[in-house]
Amino acid sequence: MGEMNIPFLCGGTFYILLLQALKKDRRIRLNELDGYKAKEKAINDVTCLKGLVRTFYGFNEHFSDSTFTAHKNQYKLCEKNSTDWLRFETQYLVDAYDKKVRGNYALALEEMDSFIDAFIDDGDLGKKLVRALLEVIDLDRTIEDDAEFVVQAGGRVIDKKGLLKLSNIGARPFLLSVWHFIITKRGSENTLGAETVGQWLHHKTSQAPYKYVGTVGERYALDKEISFKKVVTNSVDESGTPESTEYTDSDNKAEEDRDDEYCKQREAGGQGTNQILNAQTVFNQRAEKIVNIEHVEHLQI
Repeated sequence: MGEMNIPFLCGGTFYILLLQALKKDRRIRLNELDGYKAKEKAINDVTCLKGLVRTFYGFNEHFSDSTFTAHKNQYKLCEKNSTDWLRFETQYLVDAYDKKVRGNYALALEEMDSFIDAFIDDGDLGKKLVRALLEVIDLDRTIEDDAEFVVQAGGRVIDKKGLLKLSNIGARPFLLSVWHFIITKRGSENTLGAETVGQWLHHKTSQAPYKYVGTVGERYALDKEISFKKVVTNSVDESGTPESTEYTDSDNKAEEDRDDEYCKQREAGGQGTNQILNAQTVFNQRAEKIVNIEHVEHLQI
């Protein structure tokens, strides 16, 4: 048996960490997310997974939560890579999702926004989720330093080494980039996360519910600034560069003013201080590798 790799980033471990960051208010309207008409449902592990899968391939199947539970447990515990209802190894679905993220990033981000707004706490729990995922990515030896994460419209990527150096993290595009990595790179490797799950989840008896005992993210990257502010990328030109980005938070006026000043500097021949590519929050970074991005000092996604 080969050496175990703990922690291992896969769908099951990603899902477990998401569950630790669920909103404290456990009631929500899951109209579009769950395929129902404006029907109030509880936020729990089943509805969370349904919402997550819906960002992947639409998820229009209708069945009871109790029927879905077995599939959910097999995926969470990394016992299976996929099931009839969790189709993570269906290649045409994987290809379609990859094409959407790279070619229609605004739509993919909007769908992730809807999932986050429905399920994920945007306070301390959400920030801990981001730190936990960064720590897993850092410690997962099977993710090479040059592994690529799609972070912007037009298929722009940042490598693992650069990602870990970022001092400011836009949580929404970050979560999308991690989910896209899992869908495209780890769809057939979910079972490799079983050892990590064994460290994170404990139960006293075989009939007792699992309790999360992991500590990932508790003391990692505490100096990083993490923001859940939302933006909408309106369009992408032929080169793949967003033509404009509209902030949806009213308190972003100061950032908009700075962006306007940057544009004026560019028109006047100045270099400016920010490269506006797809704004979420400023990503101060010293990335070793950013593909398809020219000179960048502050990366906004």
